[in-house]
Amino acid sequence: MTKGEESLEAVVTAGYNLFVKHGYHGTSMRQIAREAQLSPASLYNHVAGKEELFLEVLRRHHPYHQFVPVLTSAQGANNEDLVQDIAQKMLAVVKSRPGLINLLFIELVEFEARHTAELFRDIFPHFAGFGQRLEQSQGRLRPMEETSRALAFAGLIISQWILQMLVHGEAFDTSTLFNDAVDIFLHGILADAEA
Repeated sequence: MTKGEESLEAVVTAGYNLFVKHGYHGTSMRQIAREAQLSPASLYNHVAGKEELFLEVLRRHHPYHQFVPVLTSAQGANNEDLVQDIAQKMLAVVKSRPGLINLLFIELVEFEARHTAELFRDIFPHFAGFGQRLEQSQGRLRPMEETSRALAFAGLIISQWILQMLVHGEAFDTSTLFNDAVDIFLHGILADAEA
């Protein structure tokens, strides 16, 4: 890495640490400069402002970079097994990022999801492999837009991640809750008419 790249990395790391701990509005550029061991003036050689830095932190710390290997390495003899494997692995990836929930809530609460559309455009192409893997796997899929299927699946992972944080330590078996949620994603909540 060049000295400039090292400094930018220090700025992004400092931004991440401070945003996660203090929130966006609770973090100043002066604090970020101090944490990155830069002068406030030299900080602006690397980022135009705090909002640009937040978006860069969000991009770099979002786990979608790890989703592509999950999609390509997932195993399953049929669609159901494949979805179960992908869901388990993606939930593990998301849970391995403890500061991510803070960043997402900053985006949602402090920015009113202003950057979400741009972030979605960056992330969604990485989910294209989800539909392709399902189409190639054994089992019949209901006809629907790939976007709808991928968003429903992403919603499953996010909702279960948040739910597990909320009920952690309670009298719930979160792995059973997660497996049931994946089953509902696959089959719905209604019993077969013949059952």
